[in-house]
Amino acid sequence: MRIELDDTAAASELVGFLRSFDCEARPIAAHLVEVEFEQPRAGIVPASLDRIRLDAFVRVWNTYHPSAVARLLDDQRVPSV
Repeated sequence: MRIELDDTAAASELVGFLRSFDCEARPIAAHLVEVEFEQPRAGIVPASLDRIRLDAFVRVWNTYHPSAVARLLDDQRVPSV
């Protein structure tokens, strides 16, 4: 899954934030971060749950970094609660 940032200077900080939640995150362009989740050994977490987790992480990130807006770039949408 990919995340686009409005502020390219914040990419490394976003990567560090996501890695603190066991996400495999890496910058792939100045304004893009690619994210994969480490899968637990006991079973595989469905991709839809990973998408929900990532959506939550991005929402938290945006709350604490209003000038560095991040958005997911996939077609799946998670409804707001």
